[in-house]
Amino acid sequence: MIFGTGSAQFQEEGSGVIALSYSNIEPEYIIPEENKLTSVLTGHNTYITRGDYSDFNVTVNLWKYTDPKAKFQELYTYLHSNVWFWSHNDGKAISGSGAYYDTPVKFHITDMEHSYLDNNVYRDILKIKFEAIDFTCVTGSLK
Repeated sequence: MIFGTGSAQFQEEGSGVIALSYSNIEPEYIIPEENKLTSVLTGHNTYITRGDYSDFNVTVNLWKYTDPKAKFQELYTYLHSNVWFWSHNDGKAISGSGAYYDTPVKFHITDMEHSYLDNNVYRDILKIKFEAIDFTCVTGSLK
């Protein structure tokens, strides 16, 4: 609840906010970008941490919408787009790190996969993958 309690949403520059009302989020808030250097003489390890990325896998329950086909068509137009992302619509957009602490980070929508929640009933779902373009800071996204 420290990030919010509402559903996820995203926004492309120049367009309105797209709500993901009936969705489940699988966040990966901290994905470190780290290099390990090992001395060939002593075997001593040195770690250089550049920053952290964040990725989000969002499962949209299309079958819960009044018009699942229209929602699918609306979302699918954003595949391979750069967008701002809110893990919860009542919280802050995911923000950057360092000098960009209060600046929202853009995410790239790398994948959209249509599937079914249950093969016996064929409840349509859409899995969307959001990957951060720049380093993120988890604490900058707290409510």
